[in-house]
Amino acid sequence: VSTRLAARPADLGVPEEEVLDAEDIADTVAWLLDRPARMSVGPLVRVEPSASRAAAGDAMTRHLTRSRAGSAGPDTKETP
Repeated sequence: VSTRLAARPADLGVPEEEVLDAEDIADTVAWLLDRPARMSVGPLVRVEPSASRAAAGDAMTRHLTRSRAGSAGPDTKETP
């Protein structure tokens, strides 16, 4: 999947036609919702880069930290 947080697929030698797009993700979600009842995939299906150098965990942690800092809301200090 090509996102702002991931390395560019072309830089990693991945052909553009192999990159997942929004329709691929939607098809995966639809398959998960419509899968046979006897098949269990657990409560979480991970979709992330598999290359160790992608550092997806570090990138998401930085992203979430920035998002939380930016959405902390108005300053709650009392004014005299």
